[in-house]
Amino acid sequence: MNWKKLGTKITYQNPYFSVEEADVIRPDNSRSVYYTVLNRKGVGVIAYDGNKVLMVNQYRIPIEKRIWSFVAGGAEHVDLLEDAKRELLEEAGFTAQKWTLLGTFPTSPSLTDQTNHIYIAEGLIEGQHVREAGEMDMEVAFFTFEEVDELIEKGELSAFDISDFYMFKKYLEKNK
Repeated sequence: MNWKKLGTKITYQNPYFSVEEADVIRPDNSRSVYYTVLNRKGVGVIAYDGNKVLMVNQYRIPIEKRIWSFVAGGAEHVDLLEDAKRELLEEAGFTAQKWTLLGTFPTSPSLTDQTNHIYIAEGLIEGQHVREAGEMDMEVAFFTFEEVDELIEKGELSAFDISDFYMFKKYLEKNK
């Protein structure tokens, strides 16, 4: 038996996300309240030069430290590829000649309804970034697969980025 929503209401809203409170019946027929963060779709970019992947380093307030991640951001358009291209230029200062949709994945389905659309960018052309105010502290670097594995072992990547990297490696194995 699935959970059943009896009703919902928005308890918080800002320009980036909303919080929905749902009155639910659980599979055991008990009643509860469940909170979900409603978020716009996201895009992620694995920029690949044929040997290394490009990553950005940024301070993350919730965990109070800097970590490496793939280029990513919130979708602003119906055309998600347009958003992926914008994020790569904005954060890292690169454009790409070839784009491939790697897949669409839920980011954290116990907390949010957000899905992320992950793209591979190849044929990279370096230019100038156009970062937003909150991104000015970003650093950009290319990493070998072994170096990314080391970052994972040290706990320097989010679970989200680890799953993207895993799917990217699987994609390369299938398409050699």
